[in-house]
Amino acid sequence: MVSGEFDIEANFVIQDPQNIVQMLKVVEHCPVTLQAEIWSVVMAMLKKSRRNLQACTEIGLISRVMDMVLAADDIVSDLLVDMLGALAAYSITVRELRQLFRYLKAEDGKWQRHSVKLISVLKQMPKRYGPDEFFSFPGKKGSCIHLPPIKTWPYQNGWTFSCWMRLDPVTGVTVEQERPHLFCFHTNKGVGYSAHFLGNALVITSMKVKGKGFQHCVKYEFQPRKWYMVSVVFVYNRWSKSEIRCYVDGQLASGTDMSWLVSSSDPFDKCFIGGSSDGDTDHMFCGQLSTVYVLSEALFPQQLSAIHELGPSYKSQFRFPNESIVRLSETAQKLLYDGKLTTIIMFMYNPIACDAQLCLESSPKGNVSHFLHSPHAMMSGEVKSVITHSIHSTLHSLGGVQILFPLFGQLDLPVCQTKGTSSAVEHSTCANLLGLLHNLIESSNTIHQQMVQNKGFLVIGHLLEKSSRDHITPAVLEVFLNLTNYLVKCPTGGTLLKHLFDHILFNPALWIHSCMEVQTKLYCYLATDFISDAQIYTNIRRVSAVLQTMHTLKYYYWVINPKDRSGITPKAVDGMRPDYDEIVKLRSFMLLYLKQLLLKGQGVQDDELQSILNYLCTLHEDDNLVDVLDLLVSLMAEHPASMVPAFDSKLGIRTVFKLLASPTEAIRIKTLKLFGYWLMRSTPRRKQDSLSQHNLFSLLGDRLLLNDQHITMATYNALFEMLVERLSEDVHKTRHVEPDGHFRIENSALLKVIATMIRQSTTNVMEVKRTFLSDLTILCTNNKENRRTVLQMSVWQDWLFSMAYVYPQTQHQHKVTEMVMALFRMLLHHAIKFEYGGWRVWIDTLAILHSKVAYEDFKLHMAKMYKQYDRQRVDDNADMDERNQRPISTISGVSDAEINKPLPKSTVKVTEIKEDESGGSQVNEGAGGDMESSVRDVKPNAGETDKPAQEGKANNDGASKERKVPSRTESTRSSQRMFSSGPRAPPFRIPEFRWSYLHQKLLSDLLFSIETDVQVWKSHTTKTVIDFVNASENNIYVVNVTHMISQLADNLITSCGGLLPLLAAATSSSGEVEILEPTQGLSIEQAVSILLRIMNLTDILVFASSTNFAELEQEKNMPSGGILRQCLRLVCTAAVRNSLEVRQRAMPRTPPTPSSSAHPLAFRSDSRTANGTTDPIQALIDGSHPTQRNIVENLNEAVSPVKDFDKLLQDMDINRLRAVVYRDVEETKHAQFLALAIVYFTSVLMVSKYRDILEPPSPAQTPNQASRRSSSHTPS
Repeated sequence: MVSGEFDIEANFVIQDPQNIVQMLKVVEHCPVTLQAEIWSVVMAMLKKSRRNLQACTEIGLISRVMDMVLAADDIVSDLLVDMLGALAAYSITVRELRQLFRYLKAEDGKWQRHSVKLISVLKQMPKRYGPDEFFSFPGKKGSCIHLPPIKTWPYQNGWTFSCWMRLDPVTGVTVEQERPHLFCFHTNKGVGYSAHFLGNALVITSMKVKGKGFQHCVKYEFQPRKWYMVSVVFVYNRWSKSEIRCYVDGQLASGTDMSWLVSSSDPFDKCFIGGSSDGDTDHMFCGQLSTVYVLSEALFPQQLSAIHELGPSYKSQFRFPNESIVRLSETAQKLLYDGKLTTIIMFMYNPIACDAQLCLESSPKGNVSHFLHSPHAMMSGEVKSVITHSIHSTLHSLGGVQILFPLFGQLDLPVCQTKGTSSAVEHSTCANLLGLLHNLIESSNTIHQQMVQNKGFLVIGHLLEKSSRDHITPAVLEVFLNLTNYLVKCPTGGTLLKHLFDHILFNPALWIHSCMEVQTKLYCYLATDFISDAQIYTNIRRVSAVLQTMHTLKYYYWVINPKDRSGITPKAVDGMRPDYDEIVKLRSFMLLYLKQLLLKGQGVQDDELQSILNYLCTLHEDDNLVDVLDLLVSLMAEHPASMVPAFDSKLGIRTVFKLLASPTEAIRIKTLKLFGYWLMRSTPRRKQDSLSQHNLFSLLGDRLLLNDQHITMATYNALFEMLVERLSEDVHKTRHVEPDGHFRIENSALLKVIATMIRQSTTNVMEVKRTFLSDLTILCTNNKENRRTVLQMSVWQDWLFSMAYVYPQTQHQHKVTEMVMALFRMLLHHAIKFEYGGWRVWIDTLAILHSKVAYEDFKLHMAKMYKQYDRQRVDDNADMDERNQRPISTISGVSDAEINKPLPKSTVKVTEIKEDESGGSQVNEGAGGDMESSVRDVKPNAGETDKPAQEGKANNDGASKERKVPSRTESTRSSQRMFSSGPRAPPFRIPEFRWSYLHQKLLSDLLFSIETDVQVWKSHTTKTVIDFVNASENNIYVVNVTHMISQLADNLITSCGGLLPLLAAATSSSGEVEILEPTQGLSIEQAVSILLRIMNLTDILVFASSTNFAELEQEKNMPSGGILRQCLRLVCTAAVRNSLEVRQRAMPRTPPTPSSSAHPLAFRSDSRTANGTTDPIQALIDGSHPTQRNIVENLNEAVSPVKDFDKLLQDMDINRLRAVVYRDVEETKHAQFLALAIVYFTSVLMVSKYRDILEPPSPAQTPNQASRRSSSHTPS
């Protein structure tokens, strides 16, 4: 074959291709080992020289070898396949490719033997670099291209030689005397230009005189068997030195200053490409050249770089942008196709434009001709034009890339083996086919377009779904990922990239049953490298991707099968699935990818959010919801600008309330976080429109307690974060960090929600309750706006009072009640001091508290009554066993513990239980919270009376007599022994107002706060109290306190016994108290103490102020002058009390001592003497003296109001009477009336005093028991 002794280094070029056929005949009869050795040598020869590949192609070796592969031994078949790969990568005809696909087709349900190995042959075909057409130079003597004579050589603008070339030496040994020429343009005198190789270097010569000239060695090492684009640029400068520059692959490799210009009038008649004028063998070029260009100008580096982008296969005239299959940059297109390059082509020869040995000159016809006669060249010797066929062109002749698709349908078929060997499925075939497809797409724009037009990935995805998941190996995924990376960088790869996403990467049916390694790598890639690429993001149809991902999570990657509970028929239930932890991990990658996808660009779109909300609404398994809910919370926190309006428009609130009914607390808390972030970023108008229409805040607590019977600390923490809109994504199960005082209450409705949940909790939530009250205290202590926010809530007192205990039993309950009362003191003080109409808040608070206390008494009373009834029923039961068991019939909501508590005295008198009244009504602790509508109008006034709580125990027998047991209970004693649930409870009606211990504490705390402010004014160094009282900033304060004093005046006078009864006692000769008015739950001692404190405030805030009382009276619909008349009654009551103390000085009484059974927070109800009888006069006196109990309350006025026991009226009383008269002296009519009343009052006292002087009084007598009882009770 090599026409001589074979040497792999020195003599390896095939000289006679026909001898290859003879070799094939011999090889068939050789042993397997010898065949393997022969084919190994042949393979080495093919790799050494492209001329050998051409020789094998010419005799059709590919077809012959394919016939041998199917029957060959395994070792030999591998060598033959490698050789086929090398030959097919060089050139393959349509007939040969059709033969190859025929062998790949399955027969009898099996792949043909060794046929799957032929896929690797296909994979190697696209791996070729270089032109499909080229000139082949054998390096033999006289083998070159002769150019016709050139009459003149253009030099004014310089000139450029450019072509793609490949060195293919005949031997592997470099001989020093070999100087293969790339080109030679000389005259007959031997002057001109040439370029030749010396070893691996290129030498450029400018011969100015025969035998003398300039040379430049290019500093670049050219490797054999590798394609290079070599461009030699001759730059001409008239006034300075000219230059020669050599560019390799479009980049400057070397350059020098050289006076290269050859001045000669002779024509250049010795012009050669691939040879020299000498014609020596050593000067002949051995290798391949593509199209040769000579241009009549020196090209710029940018132009040469653009020409390099065209690639080695380009052979046109730079005229039309669409003549090249290569995708060029915009800059390169402008440089190449601006029309300049095509006009400066001096001559060009390409291997296509050849006729036998004639090589046609292919420059544009309109260009200037520099030849003496015909421009066509001649290929001499063994130079020839070679045309090869790449896989791209031959595949197109067979129908395109779709011819590969049926191969994916054969993946599950076994491969035919030798006899005695069982057939097995080859699972690497899929990866090989996809690798082939990747190579084809990457190397051919035509294949790329065919894949788009035929929806190739849709077909492949469908076929892979039908195949075994064992074919989806890491190698398959790697191919898809590499293809993705290529298409991302490809300027025209957008459409095919979308197909790849939709039908392969985002196709869950393809991946769900594959191994965990593949799935983890895929979804990790999607969540990291994939989504971080800007080019990928622009090519993704976002809404479609989000919908597809949510569909994947719902139907394929579910954690818990949703069929049973959600009613959704899942997919991918047949094959092997990842386990629980693996599914959770994969879902985390998907959701991370989804999050990054959504957070890019302009934010979340409505349809994207709708798909997430639909997922959360249609699935009910918590394990399937928790991570998607986390994603939604994260999106709402990180991108509120788009999430909040989209969440509102898509009615995301419905999803929130659906999730709040979840039995899992973690879901409920995350939902609260979601709701909280939405609230935090929503405008007040948006909140109002979305929540107020259906009063959704009130529904919040009901949903949270649907599956849990109590509020936990974690839930409270989430609600508190929503309250102040200080959200964090972390869940805190222990008490949160103490809030800062500057936090604002943003969603005040949540206060009632939290309080209601605490109240409705069935288990002990004392820690949550204390935390809530502590937080609320901190928020209100130093933040005026927070206090105002609470005060603006409707009936806020109701839920705040529900936190306290009317009758606390433990230390914790005492502490909680104290915290509640401290909050009321703070809020009421704020309302009185800063808010216009704040006095109304005080009145409402008293009324609501009254309803709470009354209802608690009603519950205790009913529990006691039912206990008595049950005891009586058991006593009448004839069945001894049943009597021993003593079953108890109780009302729902009244527990045994409540029944066994010590019963305080009821403020409700049950006189009769009628048959037609509603029975069986439930009594529970939370019912008091529904009293809002009925308590607003309950105001304390002087005319309201009720039985004192302290009298209830003494009159227990009388109360029992008043209760009539209904006839239906008596029927239980009949012989039929019919079952009865007990007497029906009467409907609860709010009784008349009375001062409970909580009322007293509320009033005392508020008065203390006001007194503290007054004390601060008094202690000011530069301003007087009058300045503060009449200051504009304190106007609201003074008005509210005035209203408060006006509202309390007559009530307090009544609680002290009434002005007229006291005046009668002070003026009677015997000093007896005949009958006192009812005290409404206050003892005389307590009433007097409060009265004196009120009087001290009246002196400063009423008498010293310049407030117009007419406006205040009109606001309360009082008659004109009513406030001052009330003040006069207060002053007179205080003066009469002082007068009584003066008269009783000679008869001191034993001060009362607190009862051991009294409530720890309640005041002592009465003053009794040593024998147990009440002494009202002594109580009046004791009320003005500081004791251990009221020392704090009287801190500012710790001295007795009586200064001089010899005076009829104390100086303070006289000053107060004077202040009443002169307060509004401009109102003559009112002033005269007040003066007349004062004259009457003083005259009565004076007459009494004269009488006492003339007739000294006897010792005061204590009223008898009957008179006290009659004076203390009035009909209800």
